[in-house]
Order: sequence, then C-alpha cells, then structure tokens
Amino acid sequence: MNNLCSSYTRFTTIIGIITFLTLAGCDNPARSDEHEHDHPDGLYLKYEGDLIFEYSGATLIERKHLLLQTGKEYRFEVVWIDEHGDPISKNHIDGEDHFLEWDIENEAVLEIQQQKGDVLFSFQLQALSKGNSNIQLKFMHGHEGHAHSHLATPSIEANDAITFEVE
Repeated sequence: MNNLCSSYTRFTTIIGIITFLTLAGCDNPARSDEHEHDHPDGLYLKYEGDLIFEYSGATLIERKHLLLQTGKEYRFEVVWIDEHGDPISKNHIDGEDHFLEWDIENEAVLEIQQQKGDVLFSFQLQALSKGNSNIQLKFMHGHEGHAHSHLATPSIEANDAITFEVE
C-alpha cells in the first residue's frame, strides 16, 4: 500500500509538472494581443484625413501625391498599423514610453515640429523653400538618451524614402 501511494504521488507530481510547463509556455491570446500592439508593423501617414503614404512589409507606397506650397504649414497624423494593415488603437500605445522621432534630408526645404498639446503621433511640416526633401519617421520606445526605434520608414538616403516636393 505504501508503494502504491508513493507511485501515485510521483505520477500526480509528474502530471502536475507537465501541465504547468504546458500552460506556462502557452501563448495566451489575451496577453499576447496586448504586447502585439506595442510594436507596430507599419504606418499610414495622413493629411486632412487623406492617406498620403503607407509603409508596411518594408515597402513604402505613395497613395496620393501632395505638392506642398512654400511658406505653408501642413499638419500630418501618423497612424500605426498592425501586420494586417489595421490601425492600432492609441490606447494600446503608452505615450510615456513611445514617441515619434524623425530625420530630415534637407532642412532648408522642410521643417518638422511637434507642439505641446499635439496628438501624440501628429506633427506640423513647414514648407520652407522650393525643392525636394526626404524624411524618415521612427516609432521610438524608451526615454531621453535611452530610446531605440521599434519601426522606421526607409532612411533619408534611401531611394524609396518618404519624399515631399515643395513649389
């Protein structure tokens, strides 16, 4: 009887360990969905509700050409998207740890600013002078001095960078 209890205890312990390891390694959809949205797979760049550029799957597509006028300011919104092209709710992106950063190829042609009170992922683009300039947008994570990019459009040196034309 003692031997039978000992075998039963070992058996249930082994089954318990296997069950625990199986469940602990399981991908819990409710939890993974939460983290999935922390890192977008692409973006939509919109002006006045119109889709101007789409970046997904490492491909940038100009959806609508926008010719900028010298001396004018344009307000753009960046909509982060998941791997299916669906917008990620701003509620799933922590504004304290995530922010928008950019590079500008020709700062004599374009200037980008974010004002206090702006929507987290919106910015004003000022068309300073006639010409073309590439920009790169980056989805950053972290804090000043310790931030890193989770997603970036093609660099300002790339042939397929986001390009704006100013007349």
